[in-house]
Amino acid sequence: MALYRSIYLSFWKDTKVMDEFTAEDKYFFLYILTNIHTNLCGCYEISIKQMSIEMGYSIEQIKNILDKFISTYKMVDYDFDRKEILVINWHKYNWTSSPKIRPALQKEISEVKNDRFRNYLKELLGEDSDPSKKKI
Repeated sequence: MALYRSIYLSFWKDTKVMDEFTAEDKYFFLYILTNIHTNLCGCYEISIKQMSIEMGYSIEQIKNILDKFISTYKMVDYDFDRKEILVINWHKYNWTSSPKIRPALQKEISEVKNDRFRNYLKELLGEDSDPSKKKI
């Protein structure tokens, strides 16, 4: 587990953030990117109740914000049964091509419970049958 997460300053100038995000949306997304449950692969287990407690929002507020990030912004996906969140495009800002990182990514990806999330991450890592899809 990392002790810190970096946020690109360009976050604040992103047109989606500037034009569409409310202050609540910004807080939620920064929380999703930096909370203690995050990991290298960008898919981690966290319950709605945990988010509620850690953010100080009601469970209904979390569900509403999460729905917006899934359906409207398409920046995360969430498995309500397995309590796993997938941060879309996490790899663009947090993965490197370092050979030291790859085994850690492979291990974390193998532990993802949701098949669709795991397959998506494997494809990004280049562990599917089509080598042209390899991202790092």
